[in-house]
Amino acid sequence: MYEPNPVPGPEPERLQPPNSVRNAVKLMYAGAVLEVIALVHVHIIENDRAVPLVIGAVIAIVRAAPTSIIGVVIWLVGLVAIVLLFRGESGRGR
Repeated sequence: MYEPNPVPGPEPERLQPPNSVRNAVKLMYAGAVLEVIALVHVHIIENDRAVPLVIGAVIAIVRAAPTSIIGVVIWLVGLVAIVLLFRGESGRGR
């Protein structure tokens, strides 16, 4: 017969996640912070487009490089987080 409640007794010890998983989680949070910063940066750039066309084109060229760099950094943070999650010690118990 099915027993709906678990047998009373001591709870099993909760295992801590491996270091690679904890580092991956930290990197995911860092990636989220970088994404918010990039979003604010893009918003500021969009507000600045009210300037005349020539000045706006110069500003866009100057600001394109940092935006691209931020995108690459965000991508690299995500890549490292995925690599840490797929490391051998991430899937093994202690």
